[in-house]
Amino acid sequence: MAVACLTFFYGFIFLSAIAEASQCSIKGLPLVRNISELPQDNHGRGGLSHITVAGSVLHGMKEVEVWLQTFAPGSRTPIHRHSCEEVFVVLKGSGTLYLASGSHEKHPGKPQEIKIYSNSTFHIPVNDAHQVWNSNEDEDLQMLVIISRPPVKVYHEEDQVTDTWLSNPALPDDILKEAVPGNIRRAEHFLHVLRRLVQYLEGRLETDNVEKEGPVGFVASINTHAGIDQKTLKFCYDRLHSLMMTLEITNTDEFLHIQTICDFATLVGTYTRGFSIIIEPFDERMPHIPDPVLQLSFHDASLAIKPVFDRFQSVVITSGTLSPIDLYPRLLNFHPVLPVSTKFDMRSDLGVVRNYGRLLLEMTSIVPDGIVCFFVSYSYMDGIVNSWKENGILKDVVETTLALDNYRKACDCGRGAIFFSGARGKVAEGIDFDRHYGRLVIMFGVPFQYTLSKILLAQLEYLRDTFQIKEGDFLTFDALRQAAQCVGRVIRSKTDYGMMIFADKRYSRHDKRSKLPGWILSHLHDAHLNLSTDMALHIAREFLRKMAQPYDKAGSSGKKTLLSQEDVEKMSNGNEMLY
Repeated sequence: MAVACLTFFYGFIFLSAIAEASQCSIKGLPLVRNISELPQDNHGRGGLSHITVAGSVLHGMKEVEVWLQTFAPGSRTPIHRHSCEEVFVVLKGSGTLYLASGSHEKHPGKPQEIKIYSNSTFHIPVNDAHQVWNSNEDEDLQMLVIISRPPVKVYHEEDQVTDTWLSNPALPDDILKEAVPGNIRRAEHFLHVLRRLVQYLEGRLETDNVEKEGPVGFVASINTHAGIDQKTLKFCYDRLHSLMMTLEITNTDEFLHIQTICDFATLVGTYTRGFSIIIEPFDERMPHIPDPVLQLSFHDASLAIKPVFDRFQSVVITSGTLSPIDLYPRLLNFHPVLPVSTKFDMRSDLGVVRNYGRLLLEMTSIVPDGIVCFFVSYSYMDGIVNSWKENGILKDVVETTLALDNYRKACDCGRGAIFFSGARGKVAEGIDFDRHYGRLVIMFGVPFQYTLSKILLAQLEYLRDTFQIKEGDFLTFDALRQAAQCVGRVIRSKTDYGMMIFADKRYSRHDKRSKLPGWILSHLHDAHLNLSTDMALHIAREFLRKMAQPYDKAGSSGKKTLLSQEDVEKMSNGNEMLY
């Protein structure tokens, strides 16, 4: 991590050089300039020509900016708002102004539609959302735009005009009404602030002990040792973005490290709770090698979803893995209107490993298509697969970055295949194994988190102190949620089918099993608990034989089990009752 911080500093020096070069280059500009010779840009919007006639960074303007904008027929600005005043002078053409007065209020109402024309002028109050549209199909719309308080801060809304486009602004009022602090408005001042921040972070990494601190204490320490206050940190992300846009930097990859620093500064400057800053001087696996890491650990999911609750009057949260449902209102801090054995000390036991291997081999003899296996962690997966190879249980295991593509090809050609993955990874969260790609999924163990992780310990402490959620309750909830995510990869539509095996005796316990989603519990009968491998094979064989029969939409009793669009429309009209 020390190397990473050094990289941050180099990226910072390069950005500083660009800013200084841009400012030095204007010293030789003549006092009178030809507008047609000034650079223009469309900022990614087709039909727009934007020329900065006088700007804060390029021309040293402190109180005002002047733009010349030309819109082709049919083109328009995005719906947006400024934290400053704005005056327009229409030089030629005509169009439409959409303006929502008081749009920063809670219920602004429908925006006004105002016609604009050549030689007309209008102004936009601070924080009133608006959109300019060249609705004239035959002529360009050209305007002179005067902006106060540079650098300009722009907030974009949805790029469409409807009756409700401003009814629920996503940005809170206190943020909208704030302007960029004066001590970072000039580029060189902002870069001096970043230099002090990077130096402070480098100093914090020079520690011999693990340190944990909340956002309030961390910001106070930055203010004391680097002279950077909370409001300045809060606007680092916006100010860097504005500077890079002004300098027309397109290859942002070069500045990834300084962007990360600014993201970090904005987060610790914005939130007073829900985060922990954890500094570890070395990797626990190699304690004698200095490798400092500074981590911003996020504990409170309610902060992330709060803008959604604030913006919309009714929110529906739905998922097949929302279980146990009673814990989500506490974790997300809302009040619902409608109720919505691989134990660590046994997981390396040779008998457990051998039983898992026999279960997998027996299942491959009867499952004709794809089999997906999830392990509690990637390290455990590596250990158990290596043990299977050493004991002759598996012979041909291929590790490749093309594993998923090769797996699908093997399933498509009828050979079938087995796919190994760890829980909590990209495969468990977002890859679908529908149809023949996943006729069986095996969850080896209960995917509990690593309980000695300092990040997890900080999160458990926060949940206990803030929401009174016990450590055991959260760990069990999180593990069963992850298990449901894994096994749910094989059922992706109403016509899909597959089998799920929870290969750990702890799933038979009521306190664990009851936290699985209802759609799984409805098929998990008492007769399917604590099965031997032979009994599991018998049940699986009968299930696959039943699923191999032709599917009858009408059902054996004459009642439809798979509805068409026409059936759904009849039900909604109340003309027919279908079951």
